[in-house]
Amino acid sequence: KMGSAPPTTATETPEPLSQDKINEYAKIGEQGMAVSSWRSQILKESEGVIAKFTGLYQNINQMNRELQVIAGPISKELDHARMQHETFQKILDCSVKDLVKFGVFGHPRALNKILSTLDYRVDQLEFVLEKIEK
Repeated sequence: KMGSAPPTTATETPEPLSQDKINEYAKIGEQGMAVSSWRSQILKESEGVIAKFTGLYQNINQMNRELQVIAGPISKELDHARMQHETFQKILDCSVKDLVKFGVFGHPRALNKILSTLDYRVDQLEFVLEKIEK
């Protein structure tokens, strides 16, 4: 082989390390240790963050399930309220003559019943919303 270094024999003693070299290697060693502990610190913190997010994710999933249970009835209430609203709209758009014809004027209790039902439904929705906010 051309250009390769001559093999070292067992009889050759390595040169003793200078104090500068020893200090340099010690510094490299310290830096290695520092980097290693820094890495493990980052990993630990990272695991903590993952645990927090996992907990948060589970809470959100649970809330989502609870909300879906509540969403069905709210949706029905909303449809019901919309139908009632349309009925009110029709009543309000009517002329006095038509109102008399529908018997609304003749029966104020009918109008009161509709209004109290609506009030009740609004109260129910507010109660549900308060529970969700908690």
